[in-house]
Amino acid sequence: MKDFSWECRTKVRFGQCCVREYLADLVKEFALPATLRELGFGEEEHALLPEIAESCFISEGVFRQLTNEEILEIYEECW
Repeated sequence: MKDFSWECRTKVRFGQCCVREYLADLVKEFALPATLRELGFGEEEHALLPEIAESCFISEGVFRQLTNEEILEIYEECW
């Protein structure tokens, strides 16, 4: 896929690694919450993350199946 950009209120870019590089800027520009804490999750909810990760359904046929431990790591990164 060739890289290209489209400009409007924010500059949207497409191509290799663009989502990772520009998602933070997009979140900031639109004042979106960037963490679970910014969504209002408190310590009580944080303590439930392992249980939530364990309850996730792991479907077959996806690009790569995540383990419950990997899902918990993602939740912790979002904390």
